[in-house]
Amino acid sequence: MERPVTFTNEGQQMVGILHVPDGGGPHPGVVLFHGCTGNKSEDHWIFVKLARRLCREGFTVLRFDFRNSCDSEGDFEDMTVSGEISDGLRSLEWFSERPEVDRNRIGLLGLSLGGAVAACVAGRSPLVRSLVLWSPVSRLKETFERLMAVKGVEVDKFPVEYEGFRFGRAFWEELHRIKPLREIRLVKGPVLIIHGSEDRTVPPMASEEYQEVLESYRLPCERVVIEGADHTYTGTDYENLVIEETVGWFRRTLLERRIYARPQDEICGPRA
Repeated sequence: MERPVTFTNEGQQMVGILHVPDGGGPHPGVVLFHGCTGNKSEDHWIFVKLARRLCREGFTVLRFDFRNSCDSEGDFEDMTVSGEISDGLRSLEWFSERPEVDRNRIGLLGLSLGGAVAACVAGRSPLVRSLVLWSPVSRLKETFERLMAVKGVEVDKFPVEYEGFRFGRAFWEELHRIKPLREIRLVKGPVLIIHGSEDRTVPPMASEEYQEVLESYRLPCERVVIEGADHTYTGTDYENLVIEETVGWFRRTLLERRIYARPQDEICGPRA
């Protein structure tokens, strides 16, 4: 069953879709965080496809729009990463109180900037028992400055317009204070990091940094590189691979409550 839901944070409404499996609950759950300028469906509807697949596997899934994005309340120009971290914490709190959700078996997934947000949220919330990062941003200020420079956008006056979106001053002024590589050290469960080898938006080196931090603190993690894939895993073969890796991970860590042992840095690609 899929149905629209709303919940609030700091007096503003957020809009989402809740996917609930058939049969009695509560079920293990997964919350999805979209990327910057993204939404609860994401590119080529990959979040919709992932949520439906997880639901068929027995998971309750929430995908939603952060405040100031898509259908949720607010203007994009007011978006900040700290605001999205606050939204993420609130979404977990709301989700964990649902009768369809087993609050002791909740996973979290974030894409791109949503990956950085998820790393921060997982470090702060004891509710997150398993974490997946897709193409995660690691160093926010450097990443956004590079992306703007590539497009010839000068960050000298506000708002800054980038591909039809207007970024406000508050977004830029706090970037240097957001430290996902530091916050992920406090994560309470195992972490899977997935990256496309041909990602030109957030190069694979970013996910290597997450892996290095987690391993240095002896935290359970795996990293998978999908050979040939871009930032959002465009193409049916790449899309299927990232979904299969993710569903398998949540099945092992939340349904079976075990960590599947395999090489720490695996490279895979679509079958010929």
